[in-house]
Amino acid sequence: MLTSKAAKRYARAFFSLAQDKGKLDEVRADFSAIASLAAQSEEFNVLLSSPLVAHAKRLELLKSLLEGKLNAVSMSFITFLNTKERSEILAEVCAYFEIFCNEAANVQLITITSAAELGVAQVKAIEVKMEAQLNKTIKASTEVDASLMGGFKIQIGDQVIDHSITAQLNSLKQSIVNA
Repeated sequence: MLTSKAAKRYARAFFSLAQDKGKLDEVRADFSAIASLAAQSEEFNVLLSSPLVAHAKRLELLKSLLEGKLNAVSMSFITFLNTKERSEILAEVCAYFEIFCNEAANVQLITITSAAELGVAQVKAIEVKMEAQLNKTIKASTEVDASLMGGFKIQIGDQVIDHSITAQLNSLKQSIVNA
């Protein structure tokens, strides 16, 4: 869950800078790789956030790990974050940066949770329906949750649209209790 206001501000500022320099796609790819690294490597997260690692040593380690693999604009931003003693928010900055890229491209990410695995045609039908409702390009990811019994839930940011059997049964139960 994204919670850092500072990460959001840094991401917005860096998004504008990358856009102005025409390096948005390159930086997006770099930040996606960094987000993946942060999600997979506890050691990388410790490097970013440990107060026991001096800032100069952290910068040296980050450069040895990332330099040559990232765009110069991305590397300069990581250096800047370290200089400001904010390297611990790098993963959140990457996540917010992706959100801003999607907003700029009029893309909405959704998560479809269903009781059973959905077919490609079913996912595409939901995407088409959501595109018409939201007037945005939809990119859906899917999850399976057998506790739903049937139907599906769609998560759009903080909003959840629940079309599951479980929700319908709970609604029926509530209407009987309130009758």
